[in-house]
Amino acid sequence: QIWRQRDDPATLLTTCDTLAALLDDGDSIDELEALLPQLAHLTTRLPADWLLTSVLERFVLRVCESNVHWALQLTWIAYSGLEENRPEVSTGDAEVHARCAALLHRI
Repeated sequence: QIWRQRDDPATLLTTCDTLAALLDDGDSIDELEALLPQLAHLTTRLPADWLLTSVLERFVLRVCESNVHWALQLTWIAYSGLEENRPEVSTGDAEVHARCAALLHRI
């Protein structure tokens, strides 16, 4: 559903509110952990100028501020994105490489 309405600010606002509410519940953080690889993938591979990308990045970074386990996992995911997309690899994507580096810097 989020993907289909990714350009609708009202939908994204509702999604942000829902995700933020989940942060207040400690049990939900553990359940959300299963989504971390997908959230990281979307954060680093969606076009940087999309509102959804910004929203997802702010959300994962907010969780990292309160959960060291998330921060460590996201660090490893972003680092693997750096390795997979380094400039000397023929299949590497320079934009994804740069976004993974920026995400690592923000974590």
